[in-house]
Amino acid sequence: MRAHAGAADGATVRFAVVGDAHERWSNDADGAALRVLGVDHAIWVGDIGNSENLQLVQQIAELDHPKSVMLGNHGAELEVLIQGGALPNASARTGLCRGRRAALLCAWGRLMQSGGPGGWAADAWTQLSSRRHTASPKRMRVTSAPADALREEQLCAPAGVAGAGTGRGPVQLQLEALGDLFVGYKEAPLDGRGVTVVGGRPFSKGGGSWSSISVFMAAVCGVDSLEASAEKIAAVARPAAERGDAVVLVAHNGPAGLGARRQDICGVDWRKEQGDHGDPDLAAALEQMRLEGRPPAAVVFGHMHHTLRGGGLRRMVHVDPETGTAFLNAATVPRVTKVPGAPNATLHHFLVFDVRAGAVESARDVWVRVTRRGAAAAAKNGGGAGEAVDAAVETETEVLRTVWGDEGTARVVWDASEQRWDHVIAGGGGDGGGDGDGRDGVAAAGNGLGSARAVRS
Repeated sequence: MRAHAGAADGATVRFAVVGDAHERWSNDADGAALRVLGVDHAIWVGDIGNSENLQLVQQIAELDHPKSVMLGNHGAELEVLIQGGALPNASARTGLCRGRRAALLCAWGRLMQSGGPGGWAADAWTQLSSRRHTASPKRMRVTSAPADALREEQLCAPAGVAGAGTGRGPVQLQLEALGDLFVGYKEAPLDGRGVTVVGGRPFSKGGGSWSSISVFMAAVCGVDSLEASAEKIAAVARPAAERGDAVVLVAHNGPAGLGARRQDICGVDWRKEQGDHGDPDLAAALEQMRLEGRPPAAVVFGHMHHTLRGGGLRRMVHVDPETGTAFLNAATVPRVTKVPGAPNATLHHFLVFDVRAGAVESARDVWVRVTRRGAAAAAKNGGGAGEAVDAAVETETEVLRTVWGDEGTARVVWDASEQRWDHVIAGGGGDGGGDGDGRDGVAAAGNGLGSARAVRS
């Protein structure tokens, strides 16, 4: 079985994926980089800010480029904590704001106590501060979650289906800014291209735990379990597959089942015992799509950063040998770096991939060099009052190549952890060194690719 056919008339559709930005995005610099890449569609996989960053989300929404946006766990961090009733023991009222989560809530509390934004935020803080608490050694828990303002909203539902609630929290404000650009539990067909972007579960923090997000997910998306989430993802993907479109499934975190070693694409690198930190609901949805004979061409996500704690690199690409689905992790962090010796220049990362004939034909890590030349240079060249920005591709590093053949599709996949190319036969093979089951042809395709190939432009 292979990924479902799609892409009109065998045309290539090119995507650029923005991995976990964590505040490192600007419309002028990154917009110039996108224009240089010449892609058909841009995808954000979430964690745009380090917590809810409405201003940055609004910038992205205003960018003049076809796009789809997923929000990650950092896009709802404060709201999940408040909705779930978690108040760190070092609360704002004691002034002992130690630890990341304590600091976040303390900052929120100080904002409310100083006459900050009203509406949902003030209501939530009032509820959080006034309820009785039950102590524990590590934290206090609110006896009932302050979800009143959001419980009536179904913000992940299609446009026009939202409930009648009046609370406008930080998550709702982000979703209002994005509108139809937000693809959590939604589809976004690319008109006339034979490809549809389908969204998985938004706001994922990875792994199989549901209890800490249950109130939030029920209030915001109307989803009360991992099983319900899996069913919703599969249902959203079904119409696109029935149209014959290739599906590009976008999530914040990848699925469970792709390995439990620290270096695996969703592997745990922060615990000695390692483990699989993939989303089980996404894995179940993909299995349902496989059983229906309509697996996606690609699953694109982030969350699991490319550098590992304790050293080493993560494997960022995986291909299912049965379905041919390509799993692409775009979380190269930081995605913007300075250029040594060039104070006005920065490098900006994008994961670029092409879909043709229902499959990912190629994928590559691309770094675009952006140089700011100042307002004077802009005025000299007839520009406006802002800075002049130049952009050019610095390097392209191939991480996936598809070899089309009479007997099937073969993939050559770069394993960044082991610094080697792996060979995959879609529809009847697996990782290997080019021996048996027709793998010799794939090995030949990988000849001369001893390390990931970088091309300077």
